[in-house]
Amino acid sequence: MPTPRQNDVGARTISVGLQEAARITGLSRRSLYNCASRGELPLRKVGAKTLVLVDDLHLLITGEAAV
Repeated sequence: MPTPRQNDVGARTISVGLQEAARITGLSRRSLYNCASRGELPLRKVGAKTLVLVDDLHLLITGEAAV
């Protein structure tokens, strides 16, 4: 597994927005929403922001996501 990304203060990034999730996975935002609607990718709402845990993205891409 790749080394966890670090944020500006050196802490491990635990969540990203959908645009960043799409960029780092190579999937479209629509594909990520489709995965979420099928129960393959949990999305979290914090205020108006929709977040995805980086660990959940790893599980989705490696095929280990719960279906």
